[in-house]
Amino acid sequence: MNISNHFVFQSRRIYRIASEFWTVSITAACRFVALGIRAAAFALVLGALFSAQAFGIPFFGTPIAVPGTFEAENFDLGGEGVAYHDNVPGNAGGQYRLNEDVDIIVSSDPLGGGYVVNNFETGEWLAYTINVAASAQYDIELRVSSAFSTSAFHIEVDGQNVTGTVSVPNTGDWNTFQGVGKTGVPLAAGQHVLKIVADQQYFNLNSIMAAVTPVPSVSPNPSPNPVPLASTNLLFSSGFEGTTALLPPSSFYGTGAWQGLVGIDSITGFAWPPTIWGGGPTHFQMIAMTAIDATTLGNYQVNQIQTVTGHNGTPTQALYSEIKQSGCTGTNPMGSCVDQDAFMLQPVGETSDLYISYWIKYQPDLVQKMNPPSPNWRVLFEWKTGFNGDDGDYRVAALLVTWGLGGPLSWHITGDNVASPAGAGSGRQQFWEKYTTTDAQTLGSWMKFEVFWHRSSGADGRVWMAVNGQVILDHSGSNMGVNNAPINRIFMPNLYGSTAFPIYQWIDDLQIWDTFPPDAAPH
Repeated sequence: MNISNHFVFQSRRIYRIASEFWTVSITAACRFVALGIRAAAFALVLGALFSAQAFGIPFFGTPIAVPGTFEAENFDLGGEGVAYHDNVPGNAGGQYRLNEDVDIIVSSDPLGGGYVVNNFETGEWLAYTINVAASAQYDIELRVSSAFSTSAFHIEVDGQNVTGTVSVPNTGDWNTFQGVGKTGVPLAAGQHVLKIVADQQYFNLNSIMAAVTPVPSVSPNPSPNPVPLASTNLLFSSGFEGTTALLPPSSFYGTGAWQGLVGIDSITGFAWPPTIWGGGPTHFQMIAMTAIDATTLGNYQVNQIQTVTGHNGTPTQALYSEIKQSGCTGTNPMGSCVDQDAFMLQPVGETSDLYISYWIKYQPDLVQKMNPPSPNWRVLFEWKTGFNGDDGDYRVAALLVTWGLGGPLSWHITGDNVASPAGAGSGRQQFWEKYTTTDAQTLGSWMKFEVFWHRSSGADGRVWMAVNGQVILDHSGSNMGVNNAPINRIFMPNLYGSTAFPIYQWIDDLQIWDTFPPDAAPH
């Protein structure tokens, strides 16, 4: 006999007995009332206890935060029929959760993730206990790969199909992943069970992302005879307020790890992570240049959301990043090592122009650490291209340097091919550069950085940057590489420099638009 069914049967039997006791108590004497109440209460407790066994337990002990991105392999605990259904016993992939029947393999996705649920078959499903921060419409996206053109899935929330059948395209091969999902799915605040159900085999599943559906914001036109403006949409905005939070570092890989952000900014209403150019993760890639795990990473790097005095002089939450020491050189300059803490947006495609702005505050002793005229540098902003990770052909980089024209401190902005290992070192090709001087006073306070680009292989290509309202670059001409690779990494920014450690900085009030906003610097 199934043990859970046995207990449910017994609880129903107890309930029937309780009802009989209750009847007797009415017809016989009031002295039986207490007995009837106790028996009925006992039956209700038993029924609630054993009906709860139909639900899994969150893999990490607490429900997954939504909005956010989570790994497919971290489905609930509870086993077959409760946390998942798999058509064939055993973990055929032989990785990660060896005592479960779900097939799990090592991830080959360039965006990482650690593991992938392999060969999702028709009728199989995975369940995740989630906690939705706020009632809203959400875009839910699965990062999948398939060599078939007929694969499909649907998503259920608390047993209700909320997406209908969603087709999974043939992504080219099993190692090529892309985002596929449904927009505008209504989710109520609170705890739910989200289930991924395979309608048609086969596909691989790396991760699931849920983000608040963005609402376009159109700038007002003050003209008495308004003329429709060109598309000017605020795609994302956050000052790290509200429930914005950093997830614990995860997906450790030798000398590095990843750390994501989740939550809703209570001031702007936008949810982390951004869904720019079709989605994709926004997270820190923390490279410590020595073997690390969850217990040792903090000795080298840390990211926090801190309350500080903001650029307008009032308390605000800001994103703080620090590299305490190099895994190669300790607190000495890193030399040829590449210790970095890159705050990186990794879109799955490139579909429009972009404008990005953020406020940045460097550490107070930055100029002393730069020690001009010693040849030192510190990254302010970068984007890189690529098809499948680190295989691109074009980079735009803005650095603070101690060399250049006209002064000891300059912004040095370049276009080059350092978007893959082949473009580094002796393989580097610089296509253009621009120096603009700055000073210690500017660097000692909050600075507003702005960047806009229009990708083109022709004369209409443009890269524009400004600091504190002063234009530091306006470059026209081709900004495409030899392979016309799309942008797949946007650093906002990368904590990365040549000086002695520690190095640290704060970021606040990040905005992303599809063109220049009304309050942009002169352009």
